[in-house]
Amino acid sequence: MAYLKNFPILLNNSAIPFPNSYTEKNEVKESVNLTEAGTDICQISRIKKLTLSMSFRLMGTWVSTFESHAYSSSTIAVKIYDNQTNAYAEKTMRMRNYSKKLVEHSEKVDCEGMWDISFDLVEM
Repeated sequence: MAYLKNFPILLNNSAIPFPNSYTEKNEVKESVNLTEAGTDICQISRIKKLTLSMSFRLMGTWVSTFESHAYSSSTIAVKIYDNQTNAYAEKTMRMRNYSKKLVEHSEKVDCEGMWDISFDLVEM
């Protein structure tokens, strides 16, 4: 998967701006147990659990949009372009590790200011 400028990420069918920083991470979820004979048994419960980490510098209007997802107990339908299939893939995710910081003196330029926003989208 790749975040390409021509194929923006969609959160609940709404496109989000292109991030300043973007990282994809795929994890394998496994548990290792020891048998009575002393050998390890590895049980894989999940392959390619996706985590997207993003950071933005955006106008204040985006703060409320992202906060509505960050502080919600419901999941988010995320569509991300898959360059292997040349189509959007839909994932069910939750927003985690949300943070925001007002850019110093930006409130003088715009009443809502500029904000540095970052978060992770974790696949369920």
